[in-house]
This record gives sequence, structure tokens and C-alpha cells, in this order.
Amino acid sequence: MRADATDVETRVKASDRVYEAMKEEIITGQLLPGSIVSELVLAKRYQTSRTPIREGCQLLQKDGLLEAVPHKGFFVAEITMTQIQDTYQLRSLLEGACARMAAEKVSKTQLAELESLARPISFSASNPQAFRRSSEQNKKFHLAIAEIAGNDEMIKILSNILDKITRAQYLEAKMAPMVVGPEHEDIVKAIRNRAPAVAERNMIAHIQSSMDRLLQVVFKTSSLSSR
Repeated sequence: MRADATDVETRVKASDRVYEAMKEEIITGQLLPGSIVSELVLAKRYQTSRTPIREGCQLLQKDGLLEAVPHKGFFVAEITMTQIQDTYQLRSLLEGACARMAAEKVSKTQLAELESLARPISFSASNPQAFRRSSEQNKKFHLAIAEIAGNDEMIKILSNILDKITRAQYLEAKMAPMVVGPEHEDIVKAIRNRAPAVAERNMIAHIQSSMDRLLQVVFKTSSLSSR
């Protein structure tokens, strides 16, 4: 009985490892949109059996990063203009509310952490490791605001949204490197001043600007002309 339990625990750890590794490869474009996921190839790459690969794929499907096609297997989800617009629309609603709540309840300690995360961030895809460090800093900043708001469900949803957006931002950074700075500082300033409406407005403006730039760079269009 104990041996069976150990086998299950080992498999779960292997599937978690596969999940994180594949997620990284999808986000940084090493597994390209539309490409088929070969369980056999990945099992050899990650030095594991096909079962953890399949379990990792199922988790990534729930995240919206993989798609399952009957009788064919898993494919890396495409990045479409409609998906980007829908994701950013949800993000705007969610993060606007988080910024408003953060301005109402932020503590001195939380504010100090937020200010340290608001420093300028450079995004370039010339170095995948550097890009991931930048994207993680950006994710920490946005999640820190959600954590101040204090809603665990919002944090979980936002984390998934940011992973999807990071994937598209990698394509954007490959075409045109970018720097994020003043907009984050404007959001923090409103939170510091305990101005909920301004914090919400600044966050929504930042997200809109981010989406407009991504659409222009990746799809050669704007949010005004694409609907």
C-alpha cells in the first residue's frame, strides 16, 4: 500500500515538473502556437514516462495554453486578436477593481513593496532568460496590487491572465522591444494618495495602452479598428 502511494506521489511531482517546464516553453515561444505536442518527444526531453506528460498537458489545457483535438492529441493554442482583446477586457475589469480596493486598504509595508516593484522594466526577446526576469517582475507588480485588495479568487484568475498575456508579449518583444515605467508609477502614486477612482482609472489606462501597443505590433491594427 505504501509503495502504491509513493508511486502516485512520484508521478504527481513529475507531472508538476513537466507542467512548469512546458508552460515556460509555451510562454517563451519555444513551443510555437499551433504546433503539435508529442508525448514521446517530451517524455525523452524531460526524462519521464508519457503519463506525467499527459497529466501536464491536461493542466495546461485548463490554463488555455493547450488545445485537445480528438484522435490527434494536444496542440499549442493559437494566439488570436479576438483572444487578446477578450483577455485584456477581462484584465481591465479585474485589475481596475483591484487597484481601487488597494488604494482603500494599502498598508505602509505593502506600499513600500509596491514602490520597489514599480521601477522601469525593459522587455526584449533577444535573451529569453532576461525576458522572463522582466515578465516575472511585471507579474509580481500586478499580483502585489491584487494581494493588497485581498481577494484570493481574483489573484488566481489574474495569475492565469498574466501568463496568457506574457505569451503574446514575447511575440511583441521579438518585433519591438519595450519599456514599462511611468504608467506603473502613476498607479502607485494614486494608491499612495489613497485615491481609489484615480488608481482604477490609471490601471485601466495602462492596460488599454498595453493592449493597443500589442495589437499594433503583432497584428498591425488597433483596438478601435479591430472589432
